[in-house]
Amino acid sequence: MKKLKMYWIIDCYAFTIVTLINAFFMKMGLADASLSMIHVIPIFMATTLTSFLMYLTDKVSKEKSLMRQLFHLIDVIIPVNLFEFFMNGFQNGLIEIVINTLMCCVFYGIVYLLMLVSWREQDQKTNEILEKLRKSRKIQ
Repeated sequence: MKKLKMYWIIDCYAFTIVTLINAFFMKMGLADASLSMIHVIPIFMATTLTSFLMYLTDKVSKEKSLMRQLFHLIDVIIPVNLFEFFMNGFQNGLIEIVINTLMCCVFYGIVYLLMLVSWREQDQKTNEILEKLRKSRKIQ
């Protein structure tokens, strides 16, 4: 259950970041401002599929290594490019694929940093609880 919660958090972080950056790009005039809320659904589907692929990758590969991080990055790139491909009516060129891949790397880095901060915070809370338990046992 703890693993499932972790991937749900990754999904939430990714969806929030992608949606906020898209909104920022629209506000700055760098993206098509005519996008409606219906375009948020494919973003959610892509982030959820990405989280599911990461879950499957972790089920197959138990080790924590650079190779696993690379597979996670591929888990991000594939759904995003597939959904972009479907949304554009199968007309993506090489430049769109390259831009999507670069943006995937940026988003992956941001979400990964957020997860590291979250894990560090959880570790600190756990250490505080353990320290309180140690102190209470010494007093008794």
